[in-house]
Amino acid sequence: MDDQLLIQLLEKACPRPSYLSSTDGGPILALALHCLMVNDGFVLASEEGQGVANPATRFLPQKDWNGKLLDQWMFFYTKPGKARKFTMHCSLQGRTKRMFIHASEENNLANIRVLGLQLENYVSHPNTLASNSWSAQELVVRNAAKMSELMTEHVIQPLLHAAEEEQGPPPGVVSAASRSEQQHQGGLLPILSSWFRQSEGVMGAHAVHYLTMAAVTGLVVGFVGLVVLRARGPLQQRRT
Repeated sequence: MDDQLLIQLLEKACPRPSYLSSTDGGPILALALHCLMVNDGFVLASEEGQGVANPATRFLPQKDWNGKLLDQWMFFYTKPGKARKFTMHCSLQGRTKRMFIHASEENNLANIRVLGLQLENYVSHPNTLASNSWSAQELVVRNAAKMSELMTEHVIQPLLHAAEEEQGPPPGVVSAASRSEQQHQGGLLPILSSWFRQSEGVMGAHAVHYLTMAAVTGLVVGFVGLVVLRARGPLQQRRT
């Protein structure tokens, strides 16, 4: 991650940044950290808790991301493959200008990651955003590679490593949608075929045994019936 690439991500997150020009740079750093999270696969969660994964707008933060709390910024995410939501809470210390990042997994007090970044090491001259462009002659955000490295090593990787995995359907279970699609495409036969493939152990063996016996019995009955019909023909002719 270089400075220019991070600027491109910030342009997607905040196309008109002039309202950030009068700040001390705190919201700029918080927004840059949000871009790193999204770039690493996190999906901003909607108010309903679901991830909004529209590629065209995935870097946009929630509407009230800035100004809701004094020197604090909160972002909520989901992550494909993970069961719970994640929160990134950035808070800027007014005296030291140190940004503390608290990233946590929902309902898991054991999975909390903390990182501190010195504001002036990563954001400079926020007043240049008065031009309403991130691509000013002097870049507002710098040391993106170091920022990304620290976030990945101390926040993102350990957070995901300790997070609970999303549980899919048990192996061999056919969902209702899958059954409906199979019926639509090929009637009952694909479903039975799928069921036989899934059947294992004693129950599967018994089911196959009984159906095989039923098929053999049907063939025997049919053969006997055919023999009887053929025998009746000559007998009726002799009677007439």
